[in-house]
Amino acid sequence: MALVPATRGLVRPRYNLGSQKVDDVSAVRGLSELEVQIATNLAYSRYTEERISELLRRITGIGLRTDIVPSQAVEVIGLTNTGEVNMVMEGFGSNALILLLLQLVTTINGATLMIEEPEIHLHPRAQAELASVLSEEAKAGSKQLIMTTHSEHILGRLLTLVAEKKLSKEELAIYAFEKDAEGVCTAIEIEVTDDGRVKGGLKDFFETELEELNRYMKALQSS
Repeated sequence: MALVPATRGLVRPRYNLGSQKVDDVSAVRGLSELEVQIATNLAYSRYTEERISELLRRITGIGLRTDIVPSQAVEVIGLTNTGEVNMVMEGFGSNALILLLLQLVTTINGATLMIEEPEIHLHPRAQAELASVLSEEAKAGSKQLIMTTHSEHILGRLLTLVAEKKLSKEELAIYAFEKDAEGVCTAIEIEVTDDGRVKGGLKDFFETELEELNRYMKALQSS
């Protein structure tokens, strides 16, 4: 089992290169050490670097490269259409995806991956594309993904994949968490149909967006 915490991303322009690739990347020893592990693993594995770069470019349009610089340090470089930039300076959410994609492509087949807020810092279109990538990679490696999300774009794409028969309803489980007046939280399973619909709707998800659109249209009509 592997965890992708909500607090993630590289915060320094360069990291000291570790002595070897780390098999179990985790934040047990703190976020600073986790970042060193990420940079080190990218530097030691060309295959991992290329796979993450490929998926990043598909999701955000930005690729990735690691450079070994003097004094045995590692820099993670973002490859944009207009040039190269240190990954801590990029502004399209790619930085926050590095750990997620690293865990996704390096965990063994059959593993369980827990992801907190996969949509962090991502444009809505990128959120939807990330959902497709997660679905494809999970199915290819028979991996189980457990995600917490507030993103209607991720949920919407997963339901679309069910409608397109690229994901079966049995492969997707949705739970809504609600608090009562006393603060007790209850998990409610949402039934997904064969055509990607959710029975009973999803409170505070798609309904909120429709309500906002309806409010906007009324404002236009009254102006």
